[in-house]
Amino acid sequence: MRKHVNEIGHTMKRVSFMLVLTGILLMTGCGGGNNNENSPEMEEVAGIPVEVITVKAMDIVNTVDATGAVDALYDADVSAETSGRVAAIIHDVGSRVREGDAVIQLDGATQLLNFQQSQAKLRIAEAAAAKAEKDLGRMEDLYAKEDISENDIEQASLRAVQARGEHELAEAASGLAKKALDDADVAAPFDGEITATYINVGEMVAPGQIVYTIVNADTVKIQVDVSAADVGEIRNELSVKVYVTVLPDALFHGKVSAVAVKANETTRTYPVEI
Repeated sequence: MRKHVNEIGHTMKRVSFMLVLTGILLMTGCGGGNNNENSPEMEEVAGIPVEVITVKAMDIVNTVDATGAVDALYDADVSAETSGRVAAIIHDVGSRVREGDAVIQLDGATQLLNFQQSQAKLRIAEAAAAKAEKDLGRMEDLYAKEDISENDIEQASLRAVQARGEHELAEAASGLAKKALDDADVAAPFDGEITATYINVGEMVAPGQIVYTIVNADTVKIQVDVSAADVGEIRNELSVKVYVTVLPDALFHGKVSAVAVKANETTRTYPVEI
C-alpha cells in the first residue's frame, strides 16, 4: 500500500524574480556663485539659475518574469540495503525525522545470526594468525642457529602470511555482517519529512527496493529559463527576491547558485538555478 501526504511534485509554476543590482546613478549640475564685483560683461548677461545635486549610489532594479520548476533541495526515494520482513514502520507519512533516525525497521534475525557467525570465524582467524606468527618467530631462531633448513623457514613464513590473509578476510566479512545488521534499520539520509511509504508491516523487502520517500523543503531550488537579453545581468551569488504567482502576498529571498553559459538549443534561453 502506498501512502502519500504533502507530497512535493515537480510541477511547473510561473515564477517572477527580481534581480537587485546596485549601480551608480549620476546626478550632476552646474554651480553658480554670487560675485560682489560686477563687471560690465556680467551686467550684460542675464544669470541662469542652476541647482547642484550630489552624486548618489542608488539601487537599480530589474524584474524578470520566468517560468520554472520549484523543487525541494533534498528529495530522496530511500531503498532497503538488506533483505528482511518489515517489523515496524517507526516514522510514517507526515513525520519529521532527523538524519540517522530509523524510519523502517526490518526483522534482523538473519542478519544477527550472520554477524554472530562472522564474529566466531574472526576469533578463530585471530588465534590462527597469532599462532602462525609465534611459530614463525621460533623457526627464525632455529634457522639462525642452523638447526633447520631454508625450506623449513620458507614454509613457516608462508603459513604466517596465509594466516594474516585469512584474518583480514574474516575482519572484512565481520564488517559486512555488522553493516547488514545495522541496515535492518532503514535510516533517514538527511533531516526532512516522510512524504510516502511503499510497504506494510509483515511484507518482505529485498535489497534495492524503495520503501519510503523523504523530502527536505526547508530550502527550495528554482530552475528558470532566462532570455539572452537578461542573462548578462545575472551572476552567481546574486541576491534575488522571488514572487510566486500562487502566493501573491509572499516574498522569498534567495541567491543565484548557477548560470548556464550555453543556451538551450530548443528554447534558446539560458537555464538559471536559484
